[in-house]
Amino acid sequence: MSTNRFDQLPPELVLLISTSLSNASLDSFILTCRRFHETLQAELESRFTPALVDEVLPWAAASNPHIVAKLLRRYYLYPTRGRPSLLHIAVQAGNLECTTLFLEAKRAPGEMKPSPENLLWLLHLAARRKDLNMMKLLLDQGAPINTPFGVNAHDAETGFSWFCTIGDLEAIELLLSRAADLSVSGNWGPALGFAVRAGQLEVVRYLLRKGADASVTVPLYMHLDDRSPAPHHASLLYVALGLPSPSHAERRRRCGKDMPRWEGLPLDENRKQIMAHLLAHGCSKDATMETITANLAELAKAAGHGEEEFLEVVREMIKQAGDAIPNIS
Repeated sequence: MSTNRFDQLPPELVLLISTSLSNASLDSFILTCRRFHETLQAELESRFTPALVDEVLPWAAASNPHIVAKLLRRYYLYPTRGRPSLLHIAVQAGNLECTTLFLEAKRAPGEMKPSPENLLWLLHLAARRKDLNMMKLLLDQGAPINTPFGVNAHDAETGFSWFCTIGDLEAIELLLSRAADLSVSGNWGPALGFAVRAGQLEVVRYLLRKGADASVTVPLYMHLDDRSPAPHHASLLYVALGLPSPSHAERRRRCGKDMPRWEGLPLDENRKQIMAHLLAHGCSKDATMETITANLAELAKAAGHGEEEFLEVVREMIKQAGDAIPNIS
């Protein structure tokens, strides 16, 4: 039957037909019979039970705020049962309107508003999506900006350190304006450690101007155990040098693979600039060389150089970076 024919049916017959339809079919029927939209919509809404709402909300959470709003006006937001939370779905989809509705929704008796820990998880999800507007919303709701997300404080990152890794200055400025702490440490040390490891020159320059400490010692392993070859910690200058990892070389040897010969020279301009900025802001050349000489045999072996040859390359890299200090901006 065409749409025009449906519209010609008497209301009593339309209602009689609607009672024999499934929920999905009734929804399609409503879209077809525009003339009886209000009447049929009332029939559809009368069928909603808390259990059915629990099924429909996850579908609506990503992109149907009008449905979410209507359902939440009449029913409690019930706890998640073995699936991603409704907030997770809305944040993952980047839907600010649905996220706001879920944050403000009334809860089932005894259920609390999202905890700081839950908001932290959502904040990191939004950060990974580079969704600044969603991050602002979650921060306004009390998401803890300086709490690392991970197993523990040394196996984690903050949203701030993530943006330092990928070089998103707009997000970095936003989070600093919301009191992001430059000194909070994660798996690669404070935010500056993440930026140096990722080779993000503009971020390194920006963080140092904002007062980041270039003299800190940072971890060289994300997951450190008793079998991890030394060194385990070093200066940021050591990280910026990009020296070969004895641990990586050992894994390759166990797999029967040769370690590619490390070539520190000629010194890449981006690397030189990062090193120069670190030296200019108090990162210790002496402490860096002390770490290198204490582990010289393994480092030189991983690099594919003799020990003296390796030291000469490292010294020349640091010298070139030091010579560049007068020209950095």
